[in-house]
Amino acid sequence: MFRPGGWFRPMDAFVILVAASASCWGFLGYKLEGDAKAMVYLDGVKHAVFDLADKRHEAEVSTHIGPMRLEVGDGSVRILKSPCPNHLCMKSGAARYVHSEIICVPARLLIVVEGKGIGELDVITY
Repeated sequence: MFRPGGWFRPMDAFVILVAASASCWGFLGYKLEGDAKAMVYLDGVKHAVFDLADKRHEAEVSTHIGPMRLEVGDGSVRILKSPCPNHLCMKSGAARYVHSEIICVPARLLIVVEGKGIGELDVITY
């Protein structure tokens, strides 16, 4: 509905600013602290653990469809090379926040970033 004074009032800007800052503040609980680790699971079994506080380096994980190259360190983990057909795991980018995951279904691989976040969240709901 059109208002005579226009559709945007000065108080609207304040409400938008408060809502935007509150949503950004909520993501601070997902930032990593120094003891974060990347847990690599193959077929639901823990296969390897990488420390994300180390210098950036490459690692190889053998799966049933072939080897996968990972880049681990400096606070993140990502897949550099994968033998899967669609390469969706490579396109997902780097995982650098607590509870973020990288999944490769054809290789039955799951990488989960675990550690303490700044806010030490108990539960995450979607």
